[in-house]
Amino acid sequence: MCGGQDAKDVTTTDKQKGGFDIKLSNIIYNEMLANIKGHFGTVHSVAFSPDGMSFASGSEDGYVHVHRMLPEYYTKRFE
Repeated sequence: MCGGQDAKDVTTTDKQKGGFDIKLSNIIYNEMLANIKGHFGTVHSVAFSPDGMSFASGSEDGYVHVHRMLPEYYTKRFE
């Protein structure tokens, strides 16, 4: 999930209150995996690499961020 707020409100909002985080969740176990910060603007797109080891996010702030998954993400066992 990713989000933020209306574009017209971005310039008047404190970065801490904007809600520009990307939240990765396991929908099967209803478990939060990660809360990723970094954008100052509504996140419009997220694309995963074919190998699943990283993903890119694009935001209204004009930046594309490349995020790499921690190795622990792949070794965690779900019970």
